[in-house]
Amino acid sequence: MKIGLNLLHARPEIGGGWQYMASLVAGLADHGGDHEFVAFVTPASAALVPSHRRFRKVLLRVPSFSRTLRVLYENTRLPLVARRLQIDVLHWFSNIHAPLSRTPGAVTIYDLLAFTPAAPWGFVKRAYLRSMIRSTVGSAAVLLPISHATARDLVARCHASPDRMIVIPPVLSTAFRPAPASRVDELRRTLGLPDRYWLYVAHFYAHKNHATLVDAYRRLLCRDGDSQWPLVLRGDGEAGLARVRQQIAEAGVEGKVIVLPRLDVEDLAALYTGAGALVFPSAYEGFGIPVLEAMACGCPVIAGPLAAVTETAGEAVWTVDPLSADTLCDAMQAFQRDPNRASGMRGLGYERARQFRPEVVIPQLLGAYERAARNSGAGLGPPPSNRW
Repeated sequence: MKIGLNLLHARPEIGGGWQYMASLVAGLADHGGDHEFVAFVTPASAALVPSHRRFRKVLLRVPSFSRTLRVLYENTRLPLVARRLQIDVLHWFSNIHAPLSRTPGAVTIYDLLAFTPAAPWGFVKRAYLRSMIRSTVGSAAVLLPISHATARDLVARCHASPDRMIVIPPVLSTAFRPAPASRVDELRRTLGLPDRYWLYVAHFYAHKNHATLVDAYRRLLCRDGDSQWPLVLRGDGEAGLARVRQQIAEAGVEGKVIVLPRLDVEDLAALYTGAGALVFPSAYEGFGIPVLEAMACGCPVIAGPLAAVTETAGEAVWTVDPLSADTLCDAMQAFQRDPNRASGMRGLGYERARQFRPEVVIPQLLGAYERAARNSGAGLGPPPSNRW
């Protein structure tokens, strides 16, 4: 097949979405069989595409920073370009695809945040996303929710047919594994980190719930003072970061909270490896990619009992109420005082992470592409029994 990859919206600052696409594209290069891949990119997303004999990069002068112009291009010109290049199936990575596209579409659905009160966007963008997601549910050849939790959400909120869905989880990059001690020590020296620290990796959206974490950490310091590990935050979103910095200041913990700039994948793996634990109090997730990355690097995880997170991690995470600062504080205190808990969680985390390696996920994705190419609309028949 000739498979198109629509990467026009990708920019490094979108955070988890960028890493999702980078790992998936790299996995296709290593495990894509004899298929040909045509990646539609802007100057901002061209770096996602490897130099590989089965990959062709089509550079389009679309300003990815302008959502309006990019969306206009995707809904008008891109379907024509895909037809001209005789693409068999076009993979869309941003929850939606062009409703009038005649090329069968396989659409990654990360979450349905736009349908929730936690949505961080204004009325116009929320209305647009809701309308386009509903349109996509009705017109895409195959929907690719990244978790069963997101698939259930699609059924409940958009009346999606289970027969049109194949759950394709994120591909876990081979870069996410325990980093050598020398690499961890080097990163600690570079960033000024101690031997152990709490870590939270998340975009600075309000629903990521940094406020409760900061409050829980303040309570932890009141209990044990200087014996506590510092709290390290890594995320994107300038407006959200300003809000979180204000929360840190109001809690009086500025000297104990470290905010890191964007890191490359190898440094991020070392950051996970060196952490005492990832604390993940997000109030809404379509998957929870940092939880998966942390487990693969041997970093224990404390998280809320979100369906998408427990589906990913199973018993490998310690689940607590993420909306209660007291409960979160209790868990952090107990965790720090009981080192045996961390070692048991590491083994479970490694086993769970194995299920998301490229050699496991990519064959499932190729099967979804083949199904989309065969069936460009309704009447797809039952999906593979091991998926939805």
